[in-house]
Amino acid sequence: MPNFQKEENLFEPVIKVGPLNVCFKGLRKERQKGFLDRYSHFLANSNVCDLTIKIKEENTEFLKDETGYLRLEESLEEGRKILLSTNFKGYEADNKGVSVLITSKKNNETTYFTTIENHFRWVVASELMKRGGFLLHSSGIAKGKECSLFFGSSGDGKSTIVELGKGRGGKVLSDDLIIVFPKNEDFIAYGAPFYGVLPQKEKEKKSYRIKSVYRLRKSEETKVKEISKGVALGLVVSHCQFVFNEKTRNELLIPIVMKFLEKVKCFELYFRKDDTFWDLI
Repeated sequence: MPNFQKEENLFEPVIKVGPLNVCFKGLRKERQKGFLDRYSHFLANSNVCDLTIKIKEENTEFLKDETGYLRLEESLEEGRKILLSTNFKGYEADNKGVSVLITSKKNNETTYFTTIENHFRWVVASELMKRGGFLLHSSGIAKGKECSLFFGSSGDGKSTIVELGKGRGGKVLSDDLIIVFPKNEDFIAYGAPFYGVLPQKEKEKKSYRIKSVYRLRKSEETKVKEISKGVALGLVVSHCQFVFNEKTRNELLIPIVMKFLEKVKCFELYFRKDDTFWDLI
């Protein structure tokens, strides 16, 4: 683990991530504009930190870039989880909620923020599970005080559903990643601050009670079909991102999703590219 010394000329924002406040330490002020361009919509009003990400730039070699594609590999170092890529090395949060991200000094502006984004998602996914929640690869639309989530792989229609729902007055949580978290006897959803295609300012920052969750299926007709809890468990777990470790999946994630599916019904939503699905959800 690297040693950190207090430096001047640092920008140290706090980002609201659903129920968590995530503090960033070690960002140089010349990175401030780039960071705010991505995350300013989710700046917190408090300096209280539930999770801290400390960033350090070093002349360090990480994974070899053999294919030209982004590689993310979870491993252990002295019993502690690390996430490795061609451009960074990230440590899981310790028992004080402090995670460390080491990036390469060779990274350009785009790669620098991509490394932050990937580490950010990984440590948040882990912290959510410790607190009984999870990160779902899905879009979300709120109607009144409740919301529906729509999950699937890339290209299955998550962004399309969001665009169609907006036309019927729906409030958008996200078109890609949703934070699912327990509250009293229910589960609630937040739009995640992670950077993607949908403009951040279009995401709702409030939480909404989850009414139902849907596996998207493109079709020539519009219909809804309930999925059994057993099948739903496998589908939902497979769409929880940044869980690389089988032991974590089996011992932590699966019990959480089982509790979630006791409260929230899962369906298949067959839909075509119009808003007729709106009256069925």
